[in-house]
Amino acid sequence: MLMLSLTAAVLGIAVIAWGFHLTPAQRLSVAAFLAVPQFFVPGVPVSLADAWIALISVLAFTDKRVRLGRPSFLLPVFILAGLYLVAQLWSEAPFSQTNMLVIFRLLGFAVLTAYALSVAADDPKNLLRSFRWAVPWILIQAALTSAFRFNPALEAQFYSSRVGDFLVGSAASGLTNGLAINNVLDPVKAGGLYVNANVASMYFGVAFFLLLAAKRAGASRWYYVWALISWAAVWTTSSKTGAALALALPVAAFLVPRMARGNARLMLLPVVLLMIPAGVWLPDFIAQVAPEYADNSEVSLGSRGVLWEAAGILFGQHPWLGLGFGGWTANIGSILGFNSLPPHNMIIAAWANAGILAAASIIVFLVTVAVSFALKILASENPAARKTMAYGLMALAWMSIHAMGDNTTFYGETRTAFFAAVALAYYFAAAGAEPGVSAAMSVKVARFDKEPTRAPR
Repeated sequence: MLMLSLTAAVLGIAVIAWGFHLTPAQRLSVAAFLAVPQFFVPGVPVSLADAWIALISVLAFTDKRVRLGRPSFLLPVFILAGLYLVAQLWSEAPFSQTNMLVIFRLLGFAVLTAYALSVAADDPKNLLRSFRWAVPWILIQAALTSAFRFNPALEAQFYSSRVGDFLVGSAASGLTNGLAINNVLDPVKAGGLYVNANVASMYFGVAFFLLLAAKRAGASRWYYVWALISWAAVWTTSSKTGAALALALPVAAFLVPRMARGNARLMLLPVVLLMIPAGVWLPDFIAQVAPEYADNSEVSLGSRGVLWEAAGILFGQHPWLGLGFGGWTANIGSILGFNSLPPHNMIIAAWANAGILAAASIIVFLVTVAVSFALKILASENPAARKTMAYGLMALAWMSIHAMGDNTTFYGETRTAFFAAVALAYYFAAAGAEPGVSAAMSVKVARFDKEPTRAPR
């Protein structure tokens, strides 16, 4: 045991020293590689991905190349983290590991975004080089999901194996021991390295748009193939929300850049602002016009409606401070008469955790990002830049729409936080210099949008 502890300590010191000497782009590349899967080592309380983000967060404070304080649109994210911290005072289990992990991952998204923006400001091509480390895992995840969709026995064997524990974590073994039941147990659903098919569909959808953005930014034509594979993998998850968004958002990505010219430009900002509520309503609309879809969706769509009605009652009782972390589980039974699922809506979840200001912080962040994207698309004279920004917008829209009907948030979840950061960085790289980040980016963007330089495959 002593030797094991000493070995772990030596390895930890070596990793810290290694991370200190890496450039911001190289640190971001490691984060990309660890995003999915996150790698869970027996005996280590957090994934390697969480450990790496913690390390590069500390290193960012000592590295002037990482501009942590500059992206002003992240201010609502920091406010939300502060509100979550204060809400521990009236939470069921104050400062518990679970609660602190929520705050840590929220700040981790902000740190990854700061890294991605700094890397893009230094040289947008470095953003491509970092993103490419996530591409092999996108393809492996697609292959696993397809294999599990058509071979449930193989899926069950994987989740109960040591490989499953290493790549997926306790959520894998939880499927078989009853501690973490999830919807991939349904034979018609699959999630690969995700135990929730709906979240897996979100991962593929976001990856689809980022692969297209990477191609626009100078990656090889193979990225069109990888994007098509990722889009097709959405359907293998059998997620109904995923299927609806896989049809609607590519159409929106085609139309948005073209609406920036002519009389249609007046409609661009309202269309962008209405994307999230329209996306939440879309599965219900399809359920109305497609009876088979409606029959299959009755449980998922109906259960969310019940949850949200109960949330309205609880909001009337605790409007300002919410319920605190753990308060939803403690109180929802008194409304429904039985213990239930989480809110499955990021705004309701934020209110439940920390009150009305937390919910408002998320809304402000979403509106700020949507308006920024719309205005930059309208202002851009470069068709390639408009398309790149549209792809980044659709990636963020997929995560946000999904979070309005599932147990995720505006950056998806911890394994898609890197994708959200890259989507925002693609936007600023294509739009020009982000105020306060780097005036030099405007010059480098000319290469980003116009030169056919090919990123490595």
